Amino acid sequence: KLDYLGYRISSLGLEMDPGKIKSVMDWEVPRTRKQLQSFLGFANFYRSFIPQFADIALPLTELLKTKGLKTNTKVNQKVLWSESSTKAFECLKKLFSQSPVLKHPDPRAKFIIQADASDVAVGAVLLQENELKQLQPCAFTSRKFTTAERGWAIWEKEAFAVKWALGVWRHFLEGNPTTFEVWTDHRNLESLQKPRKLSPKQARWALYFKWFNFILKYVPGGRNFMADALSRLPQYQSSREAVVQPLIDSREGSDPEVVGRLKHISLEEIRKATTQNGWLRDNKPKCSFKNGLAWQGTKLYIPEVCRMDIVRLCHDNKQAGHFGFLKTLNLTRRQFWWPHLRSCVDKYVKSCNICATSKPRIGKQLGQLQRVSEPVKPWQDIAMDFIVELPNSKGHTVIWTEVDLFFKQAHFIPCKGLPSVKQLATLFVQHIYRLHGAPRRIISDRGVQFTAKFWRAFLSLMGSTQGLSSAYHPSTNGAAERANAMIERYLCSYTYYQQNEWVDFIPFAKFAYNTVHSSTGHTPFYIVNGVDFKPIPNFMYEDKLPYTVKDWSTRCKTAGELYKP
Repeated sequence: KLDYLGYRISSLGLEMDPGKIKSVMDWEVPRTRKQLQSFLGFANFYRSFIPQFADIALPLTELLKTKGLKTNTKVNQKVLWSESSTKAFECLKKLFSQSPVLKHPDPRAKFIIQADASDVAVGAVLLQENELKQLQPCAFTSRKFTTAERGWAIWEKEAFAVKWALGVWRHFLEGNPTTFEVWTDHRNLESLQKPRKLSPKQARWALYFKWFNFILKYVPGGRNFMADALSRLPQYQSSREAVVQPLIDSREGSDPEVVGRLKHISLEEIRKATTQNGWLRDNKPKCSFKNGLAWQGTKLYIPEVCRMDIVRLCHDNKQAGHFGFLKTLNLTRRQFWWPHLRSCVDKYVKSCNICATSKPRIGKQLGQLQRVSEPVKPWQDIAMDFIVELPNSKGHTVIWTEVDLFFKQAHFIPCKGLPSVKQLATLFVQHIYRLHGAPRRIISDRGVQFTAKFWRAFLSLMGSTQGLSSAYHPSTNGAAERANAMIERYLCSYTYYQQNEWVDFIPFAKFAYNTVHSSTGHTPFYIVNGVDFKPIPNFMYEDKLPYTVKDWSTRCKTAGELYKP
């Protein structure tokens, strides 16, 4: 045995100098900033012996933050000691007395790294097998996250834990011919070394990993206990929850899971609020009253206490689609009325947190979209495009979009990967040709499916012509591109937490998209059938009579005349 520079070196490995351990056990509770710095400096020297050191010492390091006050930088400034600080101080002293013997790393033997991340810190341990084939630690390492890093997604935190460990023990691992293992309790990291779409930061990390010869292995938290313990200390979770709770409260009304539990408005609630409404009694607008409900023509009057629930129903509901101001306004006006309805809808849409966080900002509008040519009947000219690289949802990763340029009706077809040209022709027959017949012209980009000889022959067989957009100029196919953008925003709004379930929302997205279009003023359903569909529960028309055949025929004819150029 040899005591050297604070360590005891022996054939068994490396351990702390027993004399130093006795000194730390007699250490009194620090009262000033200088005393606390001295203790943390001593503890930091031996941090390689202490698992989850950064997390345990967090309450003590937080006491050293200046928070912008010059007085806090004085060495004799008293620290505001708390119960959590006492627990951390006593815990460190106890761990010093129980510190393990660290095995001497053998560069010829296989290394194993256990890495894990919590909300506030990362931790890792370097392991090797001893003579008894038991894993023995060679070193521990940990560090707390900065304020910016605490905002990362859990996937990035776990990936950073691996990167941090590789950097700390790079002198043991880089260039080592023996393949080593990295254990993690985050299964998604198994695809870290596989091709995937990465952010610039993640791409830099992936390139860094290429310098090391390792295999990522998923190990449940129970077996990955040394690193996993980092995120399981309750005294540090409480302070984190205190910060997160106000954010949860402020977003309660827009959380996708809360939106799914929207309050159902009943006639009885509206009837009760109507009878207690002072505005109706004082102003006596041109409303008719029946069964305790107020009507203006065919539109139901909504009292003030129920208005936000109605707007929420017309905006947040799956059939509504979280679309913009005009679509929400049109959908609300079709069945409801109250004074200043427009400003009420505008205020709600602008304050929707899901729309603000899931939709990209668009610049100033350049004007109305110009049609390539003027179609004279539905599904005569159509535009199509693909949305690719979506999260896998029941085997589907692509959406095929088709838009009618006459009254803007659209179809969205989920596909299991980008279809070949023959598969595309089959999908076209199944979903477009059987419903709408052969179009006069199909507008698309210059994808390999649309420029193939087979596709041109297929169009020729149907008697259709092809219109290809200019290279690197997607606005030529603006109708399909716009539909793609709207469907992506819809899916982002409703699958925020379950992105692998987007395929289940496609029928609702199609329903929501095919409502009143701002450039036409009517729904495609109305033009074809002469009546409107019911986008939301139509409880106010409980006593309406059905249309006669003559009325229906007249409305169909009138609706068709609206779209003649």
